[in-house]
Amino acid sequence: MSMTTVHASETELQRIFKLQHELGRVMADMVDPMAGMSAALGLVAGSPEVAAVWAWFRSEESGDLHLIESAGLDEACQTSLDVLPSGSGLAARLLAREEVRGLPAELVPAAASDWEAAGWREAACLPVVAGGAVVGAIGAARTGEVCLNGSCLWVLRTLAGAIGTLVTQIRHETRERTVSENMNRILDSFTDPMLIVARDGRIVHGNEALRLLHPGTATPGLPVHDVLPDFASFRWVAEGDGAGPLPATARRTVLRDGDGRDRPVEAQVTPARWDDAPAEVVVCRDISSRLALTGERERLVTAINQLVETIVITDADGRIEYVNPSFTRLTGWPAAEVLGMNPRILKSGVQDDAFYRDMWRTLTSGRVWQGRLVNRRKDGSSFTEFTTINPVKDETGVITHFVAVKRDVTGDVALEERLRETQKMEALGTLAGGIAHDFNNILYALLGFVDLALDDVPPENPAHGALQEVEKAGRRAAGLVAKMLSFGRRSDGRREPCDLARAVRDGLELVGGALPGALNVRTKLNPGVRPVLADAAQMQQVLINLCTNAGHAMADGGGELVISLDEIQRAVPGEDSADAYASAPWVRLRVQDDGCGIEPAIVGRIFEPYFSTRKAFEGTGLGLATVHGIIKGHGGIIQVESEVGQGSLFTILLPVHVARAVPPAPAAAATGPLTGAGEILVVDDEPMVVEVMRKSLARMGYTPTACGDAAEACAVFDADPSRWDAVITDQTMPGMSGVELAERLLATRPDLPVVLASGYGEVAEADAQRVGIRRFLNKPLKIQELGIVLADLVGAAPAAKGS
Repeated sequence: MSMTTVHASETELQRIFKLQHELGRVMADMVDPMAGMSAALGLVAGSPEVAAVWAWFRSEESGDLHLIESAGLDEACQTSLDVLPSGSGLAARLLAREEVRGLPAELVPAAASDWEAAGWREAACLPVVAGGAVVGAIGAARTGEVCLNGSCLWVLRTLAGAIGTLVTQIRHETRERTVSENMNRILDSFTDPMLIVARDGRIVHGNEALRLLHPGTATPGLPVHDVLPDFASFRWVAEGDGAGPLPATARRTVLRDGDGRDRPVEAQVTPARWDDAPAEVVVCRDISSRLALTGERERLVTAINQLVETIVITDADGRIEYVNPSFTRLTGWPAAEVLGMNPRILKSGVQDDAFYRDMWRTLTSGRVWQGRLVNRRKDGSSFTEFTTINPVKDETGVITHFVAVKRDVTGDVALEERLRETQKMEALGTLAGGIAHDFNNILYALLGFVDLALDDVPPENPAHGALQEVEKAGRRAAGLVAKMLSFGRRSDGRREPCDLARAVRDGLELVGGALPGALNVRTKLNPGVRPVLADAAQMQQVLINLCTNAGHAMADGGGELVISLDEIQRAVPGEDSADAYASAPWVRLRVQDDGCGIEPAIVGRIFEPYFSTRKAFEGTGLGLATVHGIIKGHGGIIQVESEVGQGSLFTILLPVHVARAVPPAPAAAATGPLTGAGEILVVDDEPMVVEVMRKSLARMGYTPTACGDAAEACAVFDADPSRWDAVITDQTMPGMSGVELAERLLATRPDLPVVLASGYGEVAEADAQRVGIRRFLNKPLKIQELGIVLADLVGAAPAAKGS
């Protein structure tokens, strides 16, 4: 070997060693593996014997070799080397870890033309091994005279080893990146906000749910206290021996969002590692909805506990699971005792087994049951409640519970019973009023015919005295009917000067038959007592109620009832009279009995509605309450003094009515037979009344025309309205009342004198005058009174007796 050749060999070796050194430096300094690979291929491609160099990576799915980086390749050669199928001969030899050298046509026949066009004369391909497996290959080609000798292959082997190292690193980083990406995807899939906190208290990562609440967590480094203000107070719980941290249990705190609002959360802190450093994983669960539901449930429970109605919840088998406090208040059963028991503990025995079977059949069919139940308290007393029971079903339609809402209606039932009794009394009152009204008409006819008979029978005739007695009895009966009608009518509260002594006497006449026969009634009525401004009927009602109560108090052994009336200057001190001392004078009515008296414990309750000491169905408990209401409504005072076994004294005080000065009343009309003349239209649906009035008017000299109803009267009147000098009409008639008839006739003849005859309470005198009625007379009429009225209206004068 010549010196030149030796020198050349030494130079080549130096160049090879330098190239290897450069490859090692590039690989050591690389940050980006792909950039390092590109630099390494460029170094090799710059050597004299290499025209081009490239790297393939093997696909794990197909096994094909894919070109990923090259240096010195033109576009045509790069395209021909883009994919080396795993089934080709070259790929198979490389995958078998064989180093392949040869002409381009021998290595890749399909690319031979492209390689020859590039001037390539020889190529070498070496496998790239990583982790004990072929992961790719490198190739190199030359164009010059220098062949790819052993030194060149040495460099290629070095390059293949370096690329294998790169592939290992890339795969590791890829796996790391894949794990990180998968972890991020997993964390982002959670709907609960999650954050990773480094030991220095800064957030190094937050999931999507956290970033949506607090966008500042998207950039690592935000202090955790900006998101969890009290994080330091619960992040760690030290072990007993201080060896290390333990995860804290979940606890309630607040998570502050990007707008500075605090959201209630339940946070769980767990120790972990992140980027190979100690860290804490914090999971925050939003409990706003849970707190809202808890608050709603607490409000619901509070409301249920304060309900007056009773709430009972049972399971599907009827075992009690819940009762509210009203249940205990009503039944006497504490909640702790009834839990797990059946509501049948309340059964009173009033409802039979068939009743409960029907109820249970309704409920188990899924329908609501409603009805009244008479149940029994723990102490054995009974009560009535209105109950609504609702079946509760789950999402599949299966009944899981029953909810009963019950309302105590014991008082309502008693009130209904009293109302029924009151309605009976009202019905009887209406019946009695109708009877009294009809009896009034009978009395009117009786007294009218008696008056006619008295005119026909001379005084010396024995029958004249008998007729006078009949008239006296009839007048007495008429007075009694008048009192009944006055007391029974619906008062509208009109008050007028009232002679209380007369009201007392009238009231005693009405109540006398209802008092015990052995009872001695005495009256002490001062005749000088002035009137009070009151409703006379209501004053009678007050007296009747007080006397009736006194009669009950003395029912066993008789006794004495004293009713006194006088006038005093000052009210007797008492609870109700504090504002009454300045008022003077007073009319004092006292009702005193020597009966059983009233217990001191209940004296203060006797004026309460429905309070009664009598047995069931003996009283409504409304009498004294009504008395109290009437007296208070009249501006008066009522007091009671009582001693058990000694009797009771009720004192009523009413202000004296000071009447205004009125002109003296005109002299009474002369007595004796009255005469007159004129056409009188008489309207009444009672034939006896029509007959007596017709005869009476004819005897006075008038020409009467009688009609049995208002329709007939209208027809007769319309035939010749100017014919009539006066009209006398009853008030209560079928089809049209007397007031309506008067309005009808006065619309045609406003100057027509109309006299309205009415029973007590049927129509007010003021209402009759309002429509133009000239006179208002109460039945039964007196013939003398009717004659005076007609004489005044028609113009006739009374005639001398016997004329």
